[in-house]
Amino acid sequence: MFDVLFSIAISFAITFLAIPVIITVAEQKKLFDIPDERKVHRSPIPSLGGLGIFAGFVLACLIAIPYQIASDFQYFFAAAFADNLSPIVSIASGLGPINRRPASLTFCANSEFSERNP
Repeated sequence: MFDVLFSIAISFAITFLAIPVIITVAEQKKLFDIPDERKVHRSPIPSLGGLGIFAGFVLACLIAIPYQIASDFQYFFAAAFADNLSPIVSIASGLGPINRRPASLTFCANSEFSERNP
């Protein structure tokens, strides 16, 4: 039970500290989600907030999960990292979602079907 509470506390702390920094960077780089007729929000909002949440989750899991027992989590984290990094790279480079999806699927397939050590 302590491990679960410890990982939740770490995840919250990392996310709580990362979100303001990410919002500042998004404002400096002008990375906003502009509202249109399909959006609920009325003013532009920074679009990188999920990165802070993902960082909190991953770092808490890296600290709390004993990898001697659950060694397959390394493949999950590799796929999750690649899948969450591809939108950031495409925003920075100007690629669309159609162009970034093959790269993301390649990373996920590589981590899923790679040879696992017993």
